[in-house]
Amino acid sequence: MVFAIALCLLTLFILFATSAYSYWQMLLCGLLFCFIANGFTYFGVLYQRSLKVLGELSYSLYLTHGLVMYVWFNLLHLHDFSQSMTAYVWTYPLVLVFVVMFAVIGYNYIEKPLMHRPNYRRDATTVLQS
Repeated sequence: MVFAIALCLLTLFILFATSAYSYWQMLLCGLLFCFIANGFTYFGVLYQRSLKVLGELSYSLYLTHGLVMYVWFNLLHLHDFSQSMTAYVWTYPLVLVFVVMFAVIGYNYIEKPLMHRPNYRRDATTVLQS
């Protein structure tokens, strides 16, 4: 229990007391990652179903977030960046909803069907021969 609290405090230290992209931050993030990879769950928070779903969607989120943000901010001009940062902060949750929505659609209709089709996984020799 004391060890888990220490790891939570380490997380807060990494977030708020280290400078971005510093060697200390990278070293401490690597250390924290080792504990998470070996089963540390932040008192069970990482077992939440919603976080598992986001983990499944992570690749689709990665693929769709740039497209949605580009369309939202550059093509549709739904936020004027000359306005205050507060207006941007209020706009961003809506952008997040659209990103997740498109990621879910991409995962369910493209990524998941392709993962479950027969002969999806090929070894290197099959790929090289074709």
